[in-house]
Amino acid sequence: MPAWGDRVRGSDKIPLFTRINARWIAHAYQEHKTKTRNGETLKQALAQGRCGKQGTTRMLLRAGLLKKQKPGVMSRIGSREHDHMEERGTTSMAQTKAPRDKRNPPLDPESESWRTLPWRKFEQHVYRIQKRIFRAKRAGKERAVQKLQKLLMKSRAARLLAVRRVTQDNQGKKTAGVDGIKSVPPKQRFAMGERIHPQQWKWLTPQPVRRVYIPKPGKSEKRPLGIPVMLDRAQQALVKLGLEPAWEACFEPNSYGFRPGRSCHDAIAAIYTIINHKAKYVLDADLKGCFDHINHAALLRKLNTYPALRHVIKAWLKAGAMDNGVFEQTRSGTPQGE
Repeated sequence: MPAWGDRVRGSDKIPLFTRINARWIAHAYQEHKTKTRNGETLKQALAQGRCGKQGTTRMLLRAGLLKKQKPGVMSRIGSREHDHMEERGTTSMAQTKAPRDKRNPPLDPESESWRTLPWRKFEQHVYRIQKRIFRAKRAGKERAVQKLQKLLMKSRAARLLAVRRVTQDNQGKKTAGVDGIKSVPPKQRFAMGERIHPQQWKWLTPQPVRRVYIPKPGKSEKRPLGIPVMLDRAQQALVKLGLEPAWEACFEPNSYGFRPGRSCHDAIAAIYTIINHKAKYVLDADLKGCFDHINHAALLRKLNTYPALRHVIKAWLKAGAMDNGVFEQTRSGTPQGE
């Protein structure tokens, strides 16, 4: 009677434990033999200088493949580099092929410093001050609103965001004013951010806008646009960051034109909510030449802001326009455009 583990299969009367031990010994011997052969292969490769890239050598050794010595001329050809042709005078293949590594060229220090600015933190800082302006306006604290507006427009974050808005983000960023400047390099963007500081406003003189005409959709007449220069655009974007939250606090709730966070789809949804349960009349009205006949004095009274900002806005309104090289004074109206 065989003991436990001495399973008998046909004529095979070798115990099970003996067969398992024999297989394990054979497997261990095969691994030892492979490691010894790989070590000898590595020593030969290092001695003969045939060890190329480290990853390729490791892969060959892991697979247990021996690099055999190539007889005759093949050994000399195999030891050469891929682009090495000493007997030929033609150009090597590596020099004629296009490079596969399509990396962007390194940026200059000014571009790199502009790109690595903490824009997300700038936006959060500006948004916090804008919320304080909104709440102060809702509470009727006009003096606090003006102080917060000054604080916002003096901050470096708001000035750099205003410069980025007009030089990189806006759709008309490549549109030139009367000075012909279409793009501003990063080094000049930093300088522009310093020039639009409120302490520099008294030395800045607004330039006239460039008058261009675009066709009105569905009509034969054209709409006049006024394109300011880049510096005036950046200054206007900075002022907009300060004025916008104060006026958002007192705008009509059913107004959807030229307001942040609202679009024509919001207006469609509001109209549908109103006329969904009962049919109503719809009045479609258009003020002819609305922007061309706005009274400057009435607009400045409506703004009701502090004197320094009122003088700047008045200078923009009175800057004039250049139409085909002819200067035109602007006694009324506001330019449409950037």
